Amino acid sequence: MLIPKPWLQKLVDLNGISDQEFAEKMTFAGNKVESVQKHKNGIVFEFEITSNRPDTLSVIGIAREAAAIFGRELKLPKLTKTKLLKRQPIALKVKDKNLCPAYSTVEISSIKVKPSGLEIRNLLEMSGIRPVNNIVDITNFLMLETGQPMHAFDADKIKGRLTLRSAEKDEKIIPLDHKPRILSGGEIIIEDEEKLVDLAGLMGGLNTEISDSTVKVYLLVPIYSPINIRRAGKFLKLRSEASTRFEKKIDLTQTENVTLQALDLISKGFGGKQSSAIKTVIPAIKPTIISFSPQILEKYTGLVLTEKEISKILLKVGICSVIVLRSLVPSGTGRSRIPFSGTRLIDGRRGNLVFQPPFWRRDLSIPADLIEETVRLYGYNNLKKTLPAGEIPVNSDALAVNYDRKLRQLIAIQGYTETYASTLIGKNLIEKLKMDPENHLKVLHPMSSDFEYMRYTTAETIIPAVEANLATNTEFSIFELGTVFYPGKSDQLPPQPQELTIATNCKSYEQVKGDLEFIFNQLSLNLSFEPIKNDPSPFLHPFKQAKIVCDAEIVGSIGWIHPEIIPGEDDKIIFAVINISAINSKFDINAQYPKQYKYSPIIEDITLVVPPNTMIGKIIDQIKNTKLVASVSISTIWQNSLTVNVEFNSDARQLTQNEANQVKDKIIAGLSNEFNVSFKTGE
Repeated sequence: MLIPKPWLQKLVDLNGISDQEFAEKMTFAGNKVESVQKHKNGIVFEFEITSNRPDTLSVIGIAREAAAIFGRELKLPKLTKTKLLKRQPIALKVKDKNLCPAYSTVEISSIKVKPSGLEIRNLLEMSGIRPVNNIVDITNFLMLETGQPMHAFDADKIKGRLTLRSAEKDEKIIPLDHKPRILSGGEIIIEDEEKLVDLAGLMGGLNTEISDSTVKVYLLVPIYSPINIRRAGKFLKLRSEASTRFEKKIDLTQTENVTLQALDLISKGFGGKQSSAIKTVIPAIKPTIISFSPQILEKYTGLVLTEKEISKILLKVGICSVIVLRSLVPSGTGRSRIPFSGTRLIDGRRGNLVFQPPFWRRDLSIPADLIEETVRLYGYNNLKKTLPAGEIPVNSDALAVNYDRKLRQLIAIQGYTETYASTLIGKNLIEKLKMDPENHLKVLHPMSSDFEYMRYTTAETIIPAVEANLATNTEFSIFELGTVFYPGKSDQLPPQPQELTIATNCKSYEQVKGDLEFIFNQLSLNLSFEPIKNDPSPFLHPFKQAKIVCDAEIVGSIGWIHPEIIPGEDDKIIFAVINISAINSKFDINAQYPKQYKYSPIIEDITLVVPPNTMIGKIIDQIKNTKLVASVSISTIWQNSLTVNVEFNSDARQLTQNEANQVKDKIIAGLSNEFNVSFKTGE
């Protein structure tokens, strides 16, 4: 936010403070000055405003901070008394009070629209806002000064009473920028009895624009729902200085005071006359009360201050050790009064002071907030510099194995590159993967149709990365490890397991299978791969996929991509999807060393003729389970021939060749009976 120094000088005396000193001390107190700029009309400070401090989105807010930090007096604009008129302004009906919980309205007549005075024009230009005319400039001037946006309508262009409501889908409005907007539904709009006149909080309607012929103004000073303004701005790609403020929790109590300031400026500078009473609607507001004590401050910061010193520091920014005894006037006509007088109380049970933050500081709610306020105003650099005392805390989780990181490392070692994607997807992508959108969680208020659903599998979000690589004729081996979302009970959070998807076009099925076996063997898990008989994965080739099994539980699937998903690539792209949440409780990285024998092994290659569609993994398992077999590995596979390398050994004695031959004959006989495998001779 740009704050002109001449504007600040009107509210707080900065004489004797250099621009550099001002920037440094404001920054150290939590109001970061990004830059000090030179403008033809003077110095401009650029502030970084954090989202929790909407009160500093105004010149008064920054001036209040400067007055507290430098110990100067804050000089707020004086308010003139309102005229007690019986005539009411144009009626405004708010259909949903959540959309607009507070507002003030008034009518001003005898308007003469012309350029603003030089001072206002200069201050607006230094703040980055283009001057338009006296009425529009005053609304912008007061928005920047107080942080309260407002809108001026040409009252003669309003037909009948006004209604503020939530927009319906596909309603149309033409704002002041002359660009028609089609509404998505949920935007805050204002209409008269014939037409829409305002896209509330974002931009006024062209049909009630202030022009050179305007002689009567209807002024609306509202508080809008931050959520609705934020959503509307995102959908319509329309943001303004006003919407930036409405998106925050701004002061609900200031609308009438700002209306009085607008009346004062318009009447003094341009001859406008108040022609109706000020109509103010404001909800009953329960003041925030926070118990706080010097002991709490000392415990967390080491800063020792008396109750009086703490109260004096906090009072600089309007935080009083005073309880309000009367509630706020909830609504109605006339000026609402916000009492700050009352009796100073002490919490007798705890011996704590009781503080009340001002209504413009809606970010203060717990003792920790007052600790921060006290310390930043006291000065972080003024705290005693001490070394930490006591034992160094050790988080037991820090010593635990990070299996997520280990799993990612193991996958990367096998030559795969990790991808990251949004968990939000569109209906088109779901249907492309042969899946049903009805089985996906749907976002209540999606930003666009491309982010309408939560992903059901990481395979859905890795597909765009696959297509991007194919578009550049790139060989790829990629993976994604992330959260997926399953529909659950309506009154509970949905199941959110972690899932792994691997995709490659430069490795064979056997290589991917071997990669998975290596990866999970390092985590002390044994995976097996079996034919799928029921419920095949919809995004894999219906006749070229297998299920992945761990401890008799199906945990994933592997196979070639479905030919209709990426035509022409179905015989090249291998996919593997594994539910990590189903097996991560079994992970263990303790080293598993192979059994060591003290006698020399007898090693032989056995070549087998295997019938088609025989599971080689089951053949290997049966050989491994034969007595006196120490290890088995595949040597070669060619057409229907399988050559395995078998080591024979014993803990008790050195085996003879005759004993090894007997075991080999037993293996061949067993495989022949179980799988109709025959022994190939003459090799």
